[in-house]
Amino acid sequence: ADPRLAYIGEQYGMFSMLPFDIDQVRKLRSEHAIYMADSGRFNMLGMADHALDRFIAAIIEAMDG
Repeated sequence: ADPRLAYIGEQYGMFSMLPFDIDQVRKLRSEHAIYMADSGRFNMLGMADHALDRFIAAIIEAMDG
C-alpha cells in the first residue's frame, strides 16, 4: 500500500477525505467510474472488497498527477 494513504486506516466512521481538488475528482469519475463528493469525501463502507485494488490504483494515479 502507498504510505500516503495510511491515514485512511486510522480514521473512524463511514467516510474519509482525500486531498483532491475538483479536477482530480472529475478525472476519477470520467476515467475510472469512481464517484465521490467534489470535496474528496468518499464512503469507505460503500466500497466492495473486490473493487479495492482498482480504487487504490486509481487514487494513486490521481495523486501522482
